[in-house]
Amino acid sequence: MARKINRNSQVAGELAAGKFEYFKILVNYPRASVKIQLRSKRGDPDLFVGNANCPIPDKKNFTWRKTGFGDDRLVIHFFDEEFILGWMYIGVYAAGVEEILTDLPSSSSPPPSPS
Repeated sequence: MARKINRNSQVAGELAAGKFEYFKILVNYPRASVKIQLRSKRGDPDLFVGNANCPIPDKKNFTWRKTGFGDDRLVIHFFDEEFILGWMYIGVYAAGVEEILTDLPSSSSPPPSPS
């Protein structure tokens, strides 16, 4: 079960090796950009994200992913062909030894209003 997070929030916690932890954020702005940043004190966790078509993203099934070495940052824009309104599901995977998930800031923000 994915834990709901609010816009512009941070989540901290520990994640055991070989395990996923899931979060979800509601995207209801048609021109939103969703920014997800994953920082770790130890280890190298990976980020897998899905939309309504992929509500449980994992290493094989995902809509977007970021699996590079070090801290992961992913920005999903409204013009991405896979972007749809509704719930966006975020899976964090601990690949190696026990890892610490320190921050998972995520935002779903509307575009700036015209001046």
